[in-house]
Amino acid sequence: MPVRFPVVDQQLILSQLLQEQLQTVKGASVYHWIQNHKWPGTLFKSTSMQRMKDLRLTDSAIPTSTLQSNTKTPVARSYTYKSDKCVRFLNYRGSFLSDHEDGITHDDMAFCQKLFERDCEVPPGTIFDANTFGYIVNRMRSKNETAVMKIMHQLIIPSAEIEIYRGHIEFKHLIDSINESWDGSISLDETTPRPQLETHIQQGQYQLPRPQPDYAVGFSKDAFNRLRLTKLRPFLGGQDDTSSFKGTVDMFFPFFTAEAKCSKGSLEEADRQNAHSMARSLKGVVELFQLVKREKELHRRILAFSISHDHSSLKIYAHYPIITSEKITYYQHLVHGFSFIPLNGKEKWTSYKFVMALYNDWVPTHFERLCSAVDALPDDINFGVAAQPEIQSEQSAPQNAAGTDGSFSK
Repeated sequence: MPVRFPVVDQQLILSQLLQEQLQTVKGASVYHWIQNHKWPGTLFKSTSMQRMKDLRLTDSAIPTSTLQSNTKTPVARSYTYKSDKCVRFLNYRGSFLSDHEDGITHDDMAFCQKLFERDCEVPPGTIFDANTFGYIVNRMRSKNETAVMKIMHQLIIPSAEIEIYRGHIEFKHLIDSINESWDGSISLDETTPRPQLETHIQQGQYQLPRPQPDYAVGFSKDAFNRLRLTKLRPFLGGQDDTSSFKGTVDMFFPFFTAEAKCSKGSLEEADRQNAHSMARSLKGVVELFQLVKREKELHRRILAFSISHDHSSLKIYAHYPIITSEKITYYQHLVHGFSFIPLNGKEKWTSYKFVMALYNDWVPTHFERLCSAVDALPDDINFGVAAQPEIQSEQSAPQNAAGTDGSFSK
């Protein structure tokens, strides 16, 4: 029999190699020759370290099509989040993959426990049935991330929109996304340099791709009445504008993300992806409350949740801000982590029931909190200089993730 070789995505390999080559002096010189049909003059001089740094290209100099193709594939996105630079980047932007020493409030801790205690019906006749569960878990060990998403994901994390249609969720105005880019979201980039950070991160040469969660949930436009939408419109902008209040262009105030990995993947990468998405999400909520001078109400309060999972293990995180007079930072609390294989899959429905309780019990309370801040916005807002960063176009300068006080005048 002829030997069959696996299909290789040549375009992906070439684009990744191009990015790596462009980050070297030699690679940058080749790119200069392609663009200008001549070698850069500095190539043939005795260059200092500073000149070598000057030849390195930032992401903004790389062709846009190359960057976009890399952010659309799980392999390329995961490649970025594998690097320890990712953690340093998030830390610099004020997002930490750990608990703060003060943690979440006692009330929120107790509320999380109640979410686990809430029971619900689970789908009958699925691969999680006793006669197929062991078989499918064993088969998933050799499958890729796409298979885990397709076969297991909806039994671990129920779809908000589908469960609303089935009448299992009372709050009707949720919108979910599957592997959709957060094109409406503002980045965590900062413009203020900090000398203690590595130069390549300061100068923007290391960037995280725009979030593209395997699954995400937020509020639809229909969740807000006409008056609230009118008040939010100056901050939301148009269809092509990015905003701190958006995830995808149609999703407002996203509060839940999930990332799936296969057996060869790493849940640590999934944690980093979720932390990046949730830092953007929390930043939007905090900025909303800053506008009405009520941001201190959010200190140590859970504003979002995320799940990282593979074919056998799962981690549930709660995300919350720490708000002081000096700065605003974002942390995550491990609510529960477990394997759903032991004891004949005793905990195989734990995540499903938790997420359903989240939709039914936590979401309405969170929505009321958001609406209380929106209602406090004046009807006619004239932006001052400090409030303008709340909305930006794709070409605008990046904003401060630490959350400088925004203000408005009537």
